[in-house]
Amino acid sequence: MTTRFKWKPEYGVNIQEFDKQHQQLVSLINQLYATIPAEDGRAAQQKIISDLIQYAEAHFRDEERIMREHGFPGAQRHKQAHDQLRQKMLELQEQHREGRISIPLVVSTYLQTWFTEHILATDMQYVSFLNERGVK
Repeated sequence: MTTRFKWKPEYGVNIQEFDKQHQQLVSLINQLYATIPAEDGRAAQQKIISDLIQYAEAHFRDEERIMREHGFPGAQRHKQAHDQLRQKMLELQEQHREGRISIPLVVSTYLQTWFTEHILATDMQYVSFLNERGVK
């Protein structure tokens, strides 16, 4: 498989469950990127996009639940960032379904950028707060 997006140690948030989920999201982004050279990749692309949306949704629910349970003060703002990605992914999925965009490059690039910025900026805001409350 073509790997475009490599997991880096600085993406770790010191919460084992979230790090595993983040690594799986990186894997799904790479799976989508790997469909670019395939001539008959549209069906595979739609499947991977659906998998990405479902997996991201489950991950977001887990993060949001943990933040609420521990009273993280930035939980609502964090949820809003998740909501924006949810909406964008559904829009991109629909545009691909209608044939308006070639999804692997557009989506994998968008997700790689969003993911990197989200983890390094937004997710890092909860790390010490949750770690101090025993979430690891």
